[in-house]
Amino acid sequence: MLIIREEAGEKMQYRVDLRSNKLLTSPVYYLQQNDVVYVEPNYASVQSASSNSNTTLFISLTGLIITIVSLLTR
Repeated sequence: MLIIREEAGEKMQYRVDLRSNKLLTSPVYYLQQNDVVYVEPNYASVQSASSNSNTTLFISLTGLIITIVSLLTR
């Protein structure tokens, strides 16, 4: 996770590992007004989401083709 904070007119960036014990002593443990919190996407979740959308599209197209074929063969 990345915290961007403006201190004395200068933007500071802090990398924070939420699994680390050092989080409790981090200067950004308490968020301040106007802090920007950026959570990077999990690679596995991104891959899973993209494959799910492709799978859904494939199933929809297959259903459409089966419907059209069944209507034409009546």
